[in-house]
Amino acid sequence: MKPIYLFNPDNDMALAYGKPSFVVRHSIKKMTEDLSFLPAWYADKGSWVLVDAVDRIDLFRKYCPFHLDINFTDQLISDFDIVRPWGWNPSLCYDLQMNGLPTGSFPNEEQMGKIRDLSSRLTAVKILKQLQGADYLLGDAVVLTCETDIEKFILSHDKVVLKAPWSGSGRGIHFVSPDTWNAPIKSWVSRVLLTQGIIVAEPYNPRSIDFAMEFYSDMEGVMFAGYSLFETDDNGVYKRNVLASDDEIEKRLAEFVPLHVLLYIRNRLEQLLFEEIRGFYQGCLGVDMLISEGKLRPCVEINLRMNMGILSRVLFDKYICPTSHGYFYIEYYPHPDEALKAQRQMMSDYPLAMESGRIRKGYLPLTPVNKDTSFAVYIIVTH
Repeated sequence: MKPIYLFNPDNDMALAYGKPSFVVRHSIKKMTEDLSFLPAWYADKGSWVLVDAVDRIDLFRKYCPFHLDINFTDQLISDFDIVRPWGWNPSLCYDLQMNGLPTGSFPNEEQMGKIRDLSSRLTAVKILKQLQGADYLLGDAVVLTCETDIEKFILSHDKVVLKAPWSGSGRGIHFVSPDTWNAPIKSWVSRVLLTQGIIVAEPYNPRSIDFAMEFYSDMEGVMFAGYSLFETDDNGVYKRNVLASDDEIEKRLAEFVPLHVLLYIRNRLEQLLFEEIRGFYQGCLGVDMLISEGKLRPCVEINLRMNMGILSRVLFDKYICPTSHGYFYIEYYPHPDEALKAQRQMMSDYPLAMESGRIRKGYLPLTPVNKDTSFAVYIIVTH
């Protein structure tokens, strides 16, 4: 077997489009190229990673303090019989087929249709309804199909969250109150209803803390893979992940809600998720949650794909000293040389220090950076 990993951050947008002819925006194409080395940090030993250019391999290895035992290629050829993307979508399946990869290396049309359906926010609504009723839990969500019902929902609440059925990382979401229900929001609602058919509406819950439970699915079941603690801006858009041990994150969460509530949700989600995705999806997935005023909203989003939370979990558990802490960042640099200058400054401000083969503190770029880089991923670890 010859597995290949690839980073396709256009996945959520391609799922929303739902057809093989999806055209990637220039900015997302640039992100795909700049961050193509990311899977090297979580890929199985001996596997391959598809990168944008082989001439950046030496630059990646120059700053990587670990022997990752990963092969790199810029060619997607039929020799690869196992494909492990960031996420599955119809456009990717079509591209793999056109490149001559074996049929069994990617979902067939029926499986892909089911994965797309499961990736909709309708799945999160369904799971949330099955988790309601227990102590310390909150959350309600409705599925609306016309502008009149959406307006009624908004006017009956102080503040609501409107969500397109397919989008990710805080995109496709609007926070609306009766005072801000204006022409631009109405236009967005009309567009989503036209292209995706529904809108998910929820009462707004002020955030005390954002986190996720990460899982792995195979033919035997869905298994808990760890916690992800992350930060978002006021609009719910992802900012950065906390790098800390699972035990430490769990202790921090237990300051807001009792531990038994977290364990109940974790076990229940393993059951409910497996019932939903059995036979159609294998791989990583995450369930975003939030705590608001001492109560847990246990299913804000379901990401049926690899995600930055799982990557952060892998990075800490494999490469960082257990007693250290830090942050995982994704940055955008709009100007040439800006990323390279920022890297030089951070290398000076946070020199890398190792201990027993792990990072004790300091800055580490996870993707190669040069004068043309626009997107960069890195970590800063403190002792």
